[in-house]
Amino acid sequence: MLRPMSEDEYACWYPATIKWYADDLGPADGLTPDRALEVSKKSFHELLPDGLATGNQYLWSILDEDRVVGSLWMGPHPNLPAAHWIWGIEVGKEFRSQGLGGRALAEAEQVAVKLGSRRVELNVFDVNESAMRMYRRLGYTVVTHKEGSMTMGKNLTPTR
Repeated sequence: MLRPMSEDEYACWYPATIKWYADDLGPADGLTPDRALEVSKKSFHELLPDGLATGNQYLWSILDEDRVVGSLWMGPHPNLPAAHWIWGIEVGKEFRSQGLGGRALAEAEQVAVKLGSRRVELNVFDVNESAMRMYRRLGYTVVTHKEGSMTMGKNLTPTR
């Protein structure tokens, strides 16, 4: 289901994801489109200074059989020890509502446990109601909520 993103996939994913994030960030934070794009580019540059080679960042393609249907990016939580942060998950519109996002998150959670995490968190914009429903269904609960977005998290159980 998850496999490391290839260089070619990354080359397409990076600019598209910067724009996608800016498109959601602008309305959520009251930013102009130009300012949101500027903030998005700066954030991505800081988080992925070496692209795919950036240490401790996991950039995966989500597969349905042999087809790439989306992406998932996970890294260490910026504020919590023994936790990971899902920086982004995207499943193509034509592949949604098939359980692919949930299975990809479950696989990422297993990787986080193997890396020593006891918790995973993510941010979701208020406009993304279908994602919020999926996260709740998967056991995520609201940690904080501000106008426009919320942080959701889930405690992880180490496997024996």
